[in-house]
Amino acid sequence: MLRALFLSLATMTSAHGATFYASASGSGTACTQGSPCQIASWWALAAPGDTLVLNNGTYTGANQMLTLLGNYNTTTKTCSTWKGGAAGQPLTVRAATDGGAIIDGQFTNVPLRWKCVRHVNLEGVRIQDSPESVVTVEYSTWLNFRRISAYNGNYYPYPDSTACPGVAYLNHHVMQIIGASSYTMVEDSIFGGHGRNLYNTFGASHHNIIRRSVLVGGGYSRGTSFSGCSTFPSSKNHGEPLQLYGVSDNVVENVIAIGIKNWAGHLRFNQAGMIIWVNTGEQGHRNKILGSIAMRYPNYGFSVASHCTDTDADPCLTNPVLENIVSYQVGRGLHVVNGQNVQVNYATLYGAGNNTESYLPSGLFLDEKYDADKSSTYFMRNVLSAHNTYGCRTLPNLVPGDAKLTYGLFYNNTTADFDALCSAINKTFVTTGVNPVLNSIAYVKSNSPAATAGENGGRVGADTRCRYISTFSGTSIVTTHTTQSLWPLPSSLNQRVINETSAIHGTSYDPNALVLDALAPRDTANIGCPTVAPTQDRTAPRRPTGLRVL
Repeated sequence: MLRALFLSLATMTSAHGATFYASASGSGTACTQGSPCQIASWWALAAPGDTLVLNNGTYTGANQMLTLLGNYNTTTKTCSTWKGGAAGQPLTVRAATDGGAIIDGQFTNVPLRWKCVRHVNLEGVRIQDSPESVVTVEYSTWLNFRRISAYNGNYYPYPDSTACPGVAYLNHHVMQIIGASSYTMVEDSIFGGHGRNLYNTFGASHHNIIRRSVLVGGGYSRGTSFSGCSTFPSSKNHGEPLQLYGVSDNVVENVIAIGIKNWAGHLRFNQAGMIIWVNTGEQGHRNKILGSIAMRYPNYGFSVASHCTDTDADPCLTNPVLENIVSYQVGRGLHVVNGQNVQVNYATLYGAGNNTESYLPSGLFLDEKYDADKSSTYFMRNVLSAHNTYGCRTLPNLVPGDAKLTYGLFYNNTTADFDALCSAINKTFVTTGVNPVLNSIAYVKSNSPAATAGENGGRVGADTRCRYISTFSGTSIVTTHTTQSLWPLPSSLNQRVINETSAIHGTSYDPNALVLDALAPRDTANIGCPTVAPTQDRTAPRRPTGLRVL
């Protein structure tokens, strides 16, 4: 009845839905362009297919938060009441101008919390300053986040419990997808500021995708001290821009994570890049990180790791794929600790420089610390490591026969290309002593020796020029390596990163410049995707020619 009363005042956009309006100072009840409402007023009017346009401005107060809560039955562990739209008729909330509508929790209200929500799109909105995590999605499904940005979760590191008993540990993130949430797409988005993780999927939240997004920082606390505790926090703390934690069938594609090292007024510990992680009693299977770059992090760039026993009888971490990944100026390029059938295809691990704070810096780092029966298996192909420390490093827990490296180029690793255990892993067609002469971290140029050091005379190292695009097909995810160019990032996305990181961090970060001009001025003629996407060749290998091979 209420909808019928106001529908004639709303703008009909299609046969399926109407367009309504909210504003930062809205007080109307009809949510029309002439009389915009507060956000909370719209949910009661909304029907499947409807759109709410958020006029430019800063939205504050509980009624202006993006709060949508169904009912979750803790006994049956299902949603007894759902909120949102319908299949083919989602609700859409979008900013009138990308980045122009700011949902500001002022560290008092959670800016976005969706629980038992399905079929909702959020587009172009900036969300920030939460007393908990900034964006929380739980027990929800079939959601799309397009061109959003989010900053500043309320994270304080784990305190020293002996010196500071009773002091709270505020373990909050910027965006978290939790509680068995599924089929969520995040694309062309930006995450930064303080928070334990910038993007975190956890708690059996399977079948989610994040693509072509920029993550700046990760692992920063909100402040530098604890209330009631002057002792420095525990060294157990760590934080990352991206974590897939105890989940399966998640896809990360064309994500750029940019470390900023020290940020005045904010603690950080053991700061690292992107991780696939499984803890005791959890499962993580078939996760993928594709065409992504982690740069300038003091610890690892990428990690696949578990803390479970991971036996043949109970494999908890299986079949992760990392393909066309780049670690640049990090402590450890790729950190692998446990997992069955870990697949690494085309990786560039380049240049630790002076950025490393890792106690065991290296290009590759391999271990089997918690694997009870040493059943882990690592398959690495077409790896380029020029890390300025160790090319490959291990701990004594590793069984060398569990790791296989086929095709690689290791150069200018000043300590050693391989430590003693890495020297004993299964290696074939690995080139040493040849300078790859890289001019870009985004791809390997055709005149580089690395361009012919790989299988079938192809390259070693990553090529991130061509976009991966994953889509939901029924209840599965289908991934295509397309001929669409990733670089340069769209100017609208890149400029928004520059503007918003300047406002949040006090320093602007330009992803296109940081990646494309990292080693030399960009070669504008070759940064686009070739007509045919670089193939991930799985045919029978042949020995490269003209190179010194182990």
